[in-house]
Amino acid sequence: MTLPRLIYVVALVLGASGLTSAINCPLPGCLSCSTVTGCRHCAEEGFTRVTFSNGVSRCRPIPTQAGTAAPYSASRFTASWLACGYPQLSAWQGSHFAAISADQWEASKQCGRCGLVRCTDARCAASPWVPVYFLDRCNEGQCKAGDLNLSDQAYLQLSGGTPATSDSARLKMEWYFMPCGPWTSGNMRWDPRKVNPWQQEVYIYNAGEAIASVDLNGKPLKLAGGGYYISDTADSPISLTTQAILTMTSELGTKLNVSIVDLGRSRDLAFKGQATAYSPPVVNGKKFACAYPTLSAWQRVYFASINLPQWDGAKQCGRCVMAKCVDARCKIRNKYIVAQVVDQCPTSDCKRGNLDFSNQAFLELTGLPPDRVAIEWHFTSCAPYVSGSIRLDPKSVNQWWQEIFIYNSAAPIVAVSLNGKPLQLSTWGFWVNNAATSPVKAGVAHTLKLTSDAGRTLSITITDIGKAQSLGVQFR
Repeated sequence: MTLPRLIYVVALVLGASGLTSAINCPLPGCLSCSTVTGCRHCAEEGFTRVTFSNGVSRCRPIPTQAGTAAPYSASRFTASWLACGYPQLSAWQGSHFAAISADQWEASKQCGRCGLVRCTDARCAASPWVPVYFLDRCNEGQCKAGDLNLSDQAYLQLSGGTPATSDSARLKMEWYFMPCGPWTSGNMRWDPRKVNPWQQEVYIYNAGEAIASVDLNGKPLKLAGGGYYISDTADSPISLTTQAILTMTSELGTKLNVSIVDLGRSRDLAFKGQATAYSPPVVNGKKFACAYPTLSAWQRVYFASINLPQWDGAKQCGRCVMAKCVDARCKIRNKYIVAQVVDQCPTSDCKRGNLDFSNQAFLELTGLPPDRVAIEWHFTSCAPYVSGSIRLDPKSVNQWWQEIFIYNSAAPIVAVSLNGKPLQLSTWGFWVNNAATSPVKAGVAHTLKLTSDAGRTLSITITDIGKAQSLGVQFR
């Protein structure tokens, strides 16, 4: 008999009693659990939702662990002195972290996971559930299986303000692992520890769901004991500036694919923000900030505008984004859609991380009419969605000055040169050549060179830069 595949969906657990009572959710994304009716809008204490492949939801108890807790560290801005070693921490992570016992450390597999902890000791003045971020391993002999050492602030919140004066005053408590989504701020991070063509050691962290596995160009990375991942490429050294595909899989089965150029540079891997909708399908892109004269059938329907802080002087024009809705109001959640950036959204209501989608893209992303919802997204390759060749369209061209659009590329174009002279990217997506000292005449062969973000180049010979044309080449 084939058992139904289980898909675990996050349910926040925040101190309510009983199985069927309704409660208010103090944090977003909660689900109400009942052994009779399944799950609704908020969480009941100690339960999580399990959704079977046939769509039926049922609630199951979350296994709790019993142990003791003691304070051991003040707040930190970095985990560099803790076992997990993460270079950056959010304010919450730096004030609410925990060290787990050596018995449960599992060679740093618990790094970056979250848990909910509650005091069961009669000495505690209160017993709320307190979220903590696992960043460390208890020193030998300090913790038995189930015990935790907590940051001072997390301990005080756990105890209701009752401080411990010595290790003998460890408080009895219970706890369990939970996805970090509700407490994670900012974006997933890639920070190199040591990177060269023969070996790459990197921290991948600040994830909303615990990372179960990481692949680089299809090769599994090994998790080291210090919370970082290792890729051994001694047998086939890699170029650090060539595009690499990073695939991360969470413990809940969520997959994230990100293309990376320059493995030695720190970066955000994914972004959190809000999605809105603003336009029906279009005939061309002339009314948008990138102003592309021609769009394919797919591009006319699946497009997006990006916020000003990430607009980056029009460098995002033509890039593709992959987004999923993580808002409890969405009828469709955790299903990725892809759209191409062709516009910049208004600064008044489009903050960093926000995207404004075409109506159709928003509908497929959320299952909702136009609204404002929480999303997670990252840049992705346009190659599966772009058809035909790269195009050149003139905006304003004479022999002394040329403004040209170069677009419909499967990979982001980061540099353009004409007869060996670099062109400048304008803030509105077209490339500019000041030819006052070396006129560009029609009817004469000119060499146009395009460079992608992965360092690949294409060279094309053209005789009329003032003519709209397909260049007959593509980054594939």
